[in-house]
Amino acid sequence: MGNPNVGKSVIFGWLTGRYVTVSNYPGTTVEVAQGALPDGTPVIDTPGTNSLTSRSDDERVTADVLLKYRGDVRAVIQVADAKNLQRALLLTVQLAELGLPLVLNLNMLDEAEANGIHIEAQQLAARLGIEVVPTVATQGKGMERLLAAVEQARPANVVPMYEPSLETAIERVSTLLPHDADYPRGLALRLLSRRPRLERTGDRAPDDRW
Repeated sequence: MGNPNVGKSVIFGWLTGRYVTVSNYPGTTVEVAQGALPDGTPVIDTPGTNSLTSRSDDERVTADVLLKYRGDVRAVIQVADAKNLQRALLLTVQLAELGLPLVLNLNMLDEAEANGIHIEAQQLAARLGIEVVPTVATQGKGMERLLAAVEQARPANVVPMYEPSLETAIERVSTLLPHDADYPRGLALRLLSRRPRLERTGDRAPDDRW
């Protein structure tokens, strides 16, 4: 997953080769591509998104896919434009809040360097507590290392703290979730952001438990 126009499709194509299917996500006209790693592990290429709390169809589908498969995710590869790291890190924080195993891929590194941007990838990895892998996907640079990083994927250790009133609300909502809910803090935040597809109603939501 990642922001729009960061090279996700190139990364996805490199990881999955030619065995790819594309279909519309249920109830939308948004296309989602699916393939597999060489060992058969399924890979999903979600639509580009700038936030997990947005309400556009593309961004809603990305969030729904993450939540639907959150208990079975081996790794989320967040593809970032190395020239626009600040924009990418908003998504990184939101993924950290969901507790998903994460690899941050700094793609288009050649363009960043051409613009005089140098990123200390090792320092960023230490601060986030996850694997950070620079790549130039169009040239195949860093791709083997990216694939290897999937095996080391783990949740980021950066969890932002909000103002006291919001932290209190997060704690209260978390206590109302099922005891076996995965990543209650992240789910509570999404409920507080008024995501209608996660709100409990008389009918069951698309996710098995929401």
